Amino acid sequence: MTISRFDHASVVLGRRVYVLGGAQQDQDRVVTPLADVSSAPIGPDWNTGTWRSTTLLPFAAQDIAAAAGQGRIYAVIPTPGQIRIFLAEKNPDGSLGAWSETLGIADSRAGVSATVIGDFLYVLGGRQESSTTVLIGRVDRPTGAVLSWNSDPANSFVGQRANPAVIVRGNRLYIFGGSGSGGQTADIDPTSGNFISWR
Repeated sequence: MTISRFDHASVVLGRRVYVLGGAQQDQDRVVTPLADVSSAPIGPDWNTGTWRSTTLLPFAAQDIAAAAGQGRIYAVIPTPGQIRIFLAEKNPDGSLGAWSETLGIADSRAGVSATVIGDFLYVLGGRQESSTTVLIGRVDRPTGAVLSWNSDPANSFVGQRANPAVIVRGNRLYIFGGSGSGGQTADIDPTSGNFISWR
């Protein structure tokens, strides 16, 4: 990778892996947040090819999350009092177009994870969170913009998890790690985006 970093986000879109934001620490232990976004092709042997930088994030950010869907990447950036959401289109050469901000979340939490399933952007977990552990954004398919957020506690998993790992298979989501014990899974109603049940 062109820049070493920590507290970054990574996501796969098509046959490329993208690494967003994060921070670096110098020899004097001074931490500097990064706006860099780098990507590399994934080869047939699953190794990455040459890394290159693409369109910078709108500002330097660490402890961020990212999600990909419908040819776009979403950057989910916690800031004081708000989670800001940005999206960028993937170009045919694998570079990213300009970042544009869409509807964010009026919520103070860090350490979130994110994923896109169908027409919905999910923001999960986080530190300093309320009883609502899942926030669901309805996405406009043609533009990728988030139209509204659903914070119904009925969609929440049990317990609190910071930076949980998230895996999606079809209409089922698995969540584990992130200071919570064990894992949980839930089926998703593809029409409403709501979780049918956690177990």
